[in-house]
Amino acid sequence: MSNAPVDIEQKKNPPLAGRRTQINAGQRRIDWAVYAGWALLFILALTTFTPFYQRFFIEMMIFAILAMSMDLTLGFTGLLNLSHALFFGFNIYVLAILLTNFEWPLLLAVLAALLLTLLLALIIGYLSSRLHGIQFAMVTLAFVELIYIFVMKWRNMTGGSDGKRIAREAAEFSLGGLQINMSDTLPLLFFVSALFLASYYALRRIVNSAFGNALVAVRENEERAKFLGYNIFRLKLQAFVVSSLFSALAGVGYAFLKMYISPEYVSWTLSGDVLIMTLLGGAGTLVGPIVGAMGLVWFKDWVSSYTEHWMLIVGLLFMLVVTFMPKGVLGWLFRK
Repeated sequence: MSNAPVDIEQKKNPPLAGRRTQINAGQRRIDWAVYAGWALLFILALTTFTPFYQRFFIEMMIFAILAMSMDLTLGFTGLLNLSHALFFGFNIYVLAILLTNFEWPLLLAVLAALLLTLLLALIIGYLSSRLHGIQFAMVTLAFVELIYIFVMKWRNMTGGSDGKRIAREAAEFSLGGLQINMSDTLPLLFFVSALFLASYYALRRIVNSAFGNALVAVRENEERAKFLGYNIFRLKLQAFVVSSLFSALAGVGYAFLKMYISPEYVSWTLSGDVLIMTLLGGAGTLVGPIVGAMGLVWFKDWVSSYTEHWMLIVGLLFMLVVTFMPKGVLGWLFRK
């Protein structure tokens, strides 16, 4: 047996591998808590919820995907992207136009809408990712206003301020001889549930990867990250495009949920709502935005049933959380 002295500092500060093991174990517990929470709600949706509350649960999951994907740029990269929800609404508009005006097959229209939305994200990301801080935020906001004006003016395609409806029959497709309509509650519940789980799993893998560590390095100190050899522009652009993809995927689910799109879904106010959801739950955690999104969707519905001034109450709630829980609800719950 070795009689080598024990380093007291080593006891206080366990080796890095040991700390990583503890972090990974804690992360796995959080992940399983997310999956268990979803499973409970999903079982209740199938066995107990009325169709109204099933669709309400679907809406909560859609906004959770939106908030999680914003967290990739805001919480992990440190980018205030005010165009985040633009890709959500833009994807719905493209999908609605392809299905309604051009009568494309459903699956082909979904794929084409996603590709066009990714192209828009690549353009906006390329033009904005060399900027920092408030400059980045203002440029993304300018693109939102540009697309909003375009939607309002191109009435024969977008419907202008009246919005655009998607015909129910346009959401149908055949699978093994079985006709499925994605606007029906049950198929949509399974689709959005799969989308939610896949999004959480994929985003968790991304933020836990070397790429995710590089994004955190950019968030903490761009100059230091550049000195260490990171390509800051490329990292920002990649984070921007990846988060936009998940925003667009959430838009696919929302298109089938509402079968309607209006200009408010490409306005900066929706990005503001998603920003509030992310900050309420706790940015930089992935789980916090889920809590913030689902909680705020439920809170808005509950408060609006009692008063028409619900936006004021939501604003006050946000101010209280930011003041007394600067790291969000999740950060407050797990504070040391």
